[in-house]
Amino acid sequence: MNDSPTLVEDLGMLYPKPGSKQKVRFGVYKCPICSSNYKTRSYSVKNGTSKNCTECKNNRLKKDRHVNKHPLYSTWRGMKRRCSDVKSSRTACHGDRGISVSNEFLDFFVWLKYVESLPNCYTSTYTLDRIDNDGNYERGNLRWASKTTQALNTRTKSTGTSSYKGIHYTTNGNKWVSRISIKGEEVYLGRYSTEAEAVAARIKYIEDNCLTEYTV
Repeated sequence: MNDSPTLVEDLGMLYPKPGSKQKVRFGVYKCPICSSNYKTRSYSVKNGTSKNCTECKNNRLKKDRHVNKHPLYSTWRGMKRRCSDVKSSRTACHGDRGISVSNEFLDFFVWLKYVESLPNCYTSTYTLDRIDNDGNYERGNLRWASKTTQALNTRTKSTGTSSYKGIHYTTNGNKWVSRISIKGEEVYLGRYSTEAEAVAARIKYIEDNCLTEYTV
């Protein structure tokens, strides 16, 4: 996707306005948003200060003033914080593992357009999830998923004996232990005869308590 203006015609060196003493290079560029042509200084395109036509720029500024009121803005902000904010308790589970946000998704509106195109975007019980839990926040690796699906998709510790997060086998009584840690506090969910029972108990706890953020 080309998000930069495309040169249509080089207008050469012109005076920016009447009375100017120095000429600068101008060009006609194609706006990447609306595809209309507009005239601007060539160096403004090169340094990134002129990214689109005046009308699209004004529309963008209007959107930017109200962007934090969008219902998905906190989701986008949380995604970035988990990958880059050293003060976030979630950074160890994301940024410290090398998980990052693709450059294009640093733009809220580009990210928004993509995630809104995914199934179940505004389903109340679904939250944004990475399909590959070790992959980045990028096209092709995002989906809106239920808490149950996300619980089954979370990574396990390398020392675990279960393929599911929060579940481990203990030889003391030959049981499967289920647990969850929320904001550093561990919640013990019981010991079960089978791994499936332990997983089911953990999923039920997540759903009953409407948890969208949890660690282990």
